[in-house]
Amino acid sequence: MRKRLTTISIYLGAILIWAALSLYSAHAASTTTSGITATTIASRAQVYLDAANDPFYTNAKFVQWIDEAVKETVNKTGCLETTSVSVTLEANVDKYSITGAVNFLKVIAVEHDNGDTTDPKQIITLDRTNKNDIGHNDKTGRPQIYAIWNNQIQVWPIPRTSEAGTSLYIYRVPLPTGVSAIDSAIETPAYLDTAILYYVVAMGSFADQKQGLGNLFMTLYENRIAEYNALMIQRKPIE
Repeated sequence: MRKRLTTISIYLGAILIWAALSLYSAHAASTTTSGITATTIASRAQVYLDAANDPFYTNAKFVQWIDEAVKETVNKTGCLETTSVSVTLEANVDKYSITGAVNFLKVIAVEHDNGDTTDPKQIITLDRTNKNDIGHNDKTGRPQIYAIWNNQIQVWPIPRTSEAGTSLYIYRVPLPTGVSAIDSAIETPAYLDTAILYYVVAMGSFADQKQGLGNLFMTLYENRIAEYNALMIQRKPIE
């Protein structure tokens, strides 16, 4: 056990160094999955937990932990990407429903397309703000900023007649399906398979009263998430 913990600690240190050295590099992220199922994650976790024949670690427990891992990972990274939903602007209307057919977790970006193919700024990205910052300002013009409230998007300035009929493209992160059975597919990108595994090992360790090992693997999980956010997609939280 001591040798295994030493090896893991060295691995943790390597990840921290790699993340620190790589914060200024960015790569394109892929949403492609590896095709593995919860069975694979559970089998790998059993190796770390030394629990291949331990009746304490049931499939039901692994399904619960893997489901939590997938949902928490999507929440922290926004890694499930879908095509944008389109909203048609109306004159003097600043609020629009964005629920649509897909339940969503968060909005990642919003673009406005004025429809003028001769305009170099035909499509612009709106800046996100808090709803309180828009308030009751009645300025009109081409939308520049947006806020999300109660599954609605509010844009400002308020569209004029010249903006009526033009489109907003709203990029959303859908709610994950999650894991309901031991043979359920893992829907997060392949890059995050290791993060899912670390989370499951951490929860399995906590359940077995191995707090130190659980803390170690949860740190590995958080570092993998931070690495994905910094190196793969560079999505910074709104301050």
